[in-house]
Amino acid sequence: MKPYEDYLNSDHWQSLRSQVLDRDGYHCTRCENTNINSVLHVHHKSYDRLGHESLDDLIVLCETCHKQEHQGGDG
Repeated sequence: MKPYEDYLNSDHWQSLRSQVLDRDGYHCTRCENTNINSVLHVHHKSYDRLGHESLDDLIVLCETCHKQEHQGGDG
């Protein structure tokens, strides 16, 4: 498997990312932030299927909620 950063730049990931952003309405699924200037991240709920993930393995989080998720916070 390529390094994670390379994967995030792949056409496969970019396609999945676009699909998840569309599905989740371009807003954070945790805090419902819809600010057009917010940075949105597509977060892996699990890395078990990295490279072969389904759309259900991914959610949209704003930058703040994404940081909290990786720090174990419940925001």
